[in-house]
Formats: sequence, C-alpha cells, structure tokens
Amino acid sequence: MNNSHYDLIEKALDAIEAELRNAEALDEDFQSIFNAKENLQKAKQHQSSADHPFFNMHSISRK
Repeated sequence: MNNSHYDLIEKALDAIEAELRNAEALDEDFQSIFNAKENLQKAKQHQSSADHPFFNMHSISRK
C-alpha cells in the first residue's frame, strides 16, 4: 500500500463519520450509531498503528 491507498481509506473513514453525524442529527437508532462510531475509531487507530501487519511484513522483507 502506498500513500494514495491511505488517502482513499482516510477519505472513506471521513465520509462514514459524516454519515454518522447526519444519522445522529436525525435521531436514528442510537445503538447502531454507537457501534458504528466505535468501529470507526478502531479503524482509525488500526490505520495509524505501528503493529499493522503490512508494516511488520514490509520491515522484515527490507532487512
């Protein structure tokens, strides 16, 4: 994966976040919104994690 892939992932996560805000404003199912927000946060943390499998494999193959 390169920077353009990460940019696309970030844009998708931002779009999901915007949709969640709209759903919340419309007072839709609270549990679904809570779960989606939690998943979004996990995805963002995973994206920036140094423990990501891609980074580990990449650093091993470079040695």
